Amino acid sequence: MQNQNTPNLAQTSFPEIFVFFDLEYTAWEGSYARNWSGENEYREIIQMGAIQITGIDLEEMAHFIEYVSPVKNPTLSDFIVSFTGITQADVDAQGITFSDALEKLGHFIGDFPAFCWGRDIEVL
Repeated sequence: MQNQNTPNLAQTSFPEIFVFFDLEYTAWEGSYARNWSGENEYREIIQMGAIQITGIDLEEMAHFIEYVSPVKNPTLSDFIVSFTGITQADVDAQGITFSDALEKLGHFIGDFPAFCWGRDIEVL
């Protein structure tokens, strides 16, 4: 049964191909509620992920993932490790600069429409 406020995906028009991206960024216990206003709380991206999707059947065509090395707070908090599963070893061994990761994400997106959820665009 469909709620009146729930879109009917069968009637929704999506682009032929589009990209949905998601970011993970540094956080500490309570930082979301404080809007990262605590001392030394900066939202630094630690992971960029994206999938390329067909608008016809919503199937994944390709995916992208990059770890990003935070600069202002290079040591991840226990909170963000527990929340995301991203470890210090992940960003230390595989992390690249934000500018390199952003360039790679831009290449992955290409000319396709791109969408994200929540406040990710503010952080980007």
